[in-house]
Amino acid sequence: MLNKLLMNAGQAGINGWKVITIKRKMMKIEIENGVRWLSGDGASEAFVTIINILCNAPTPDDFRKSLQLWDSKGSLSWHFKWGFGNSHFWLKQRTTPGKIKVNEKRVLIARF
Repeated sequence: MLNKLLMNAGQAGINGWKVITIKRKMMKIEIENGVRWLSGDGASEAFVTIINILCNAPTPDDFRKSLQLWDSKGSLSWHFKWGFGNSHFWLKQRTTPGKIKVNEKRVLIARF
């Protein structure tokens, strides 16, 4: 179901974006803008991994630890830049994988 939701999110980003909200007991995840899907670059897999980590982490601290662990194994930060506030997590996509520059618009925000 989540994969279908995310595929619809990618299509909605092309034709006119609508915010997609996923509510969990400890957080609210808002997908605000689409991810630029380039065939074979790994961005879509990295995005789904981040969403899965968010949806499966029981606490914000567990989410932070899991995100660091997955990033050390793969290339999450190669495709995305993220940060944490007191009660939220934000995610932006890099304009080119591995580069410093990021897209101006946030891809998602998770409020804890």
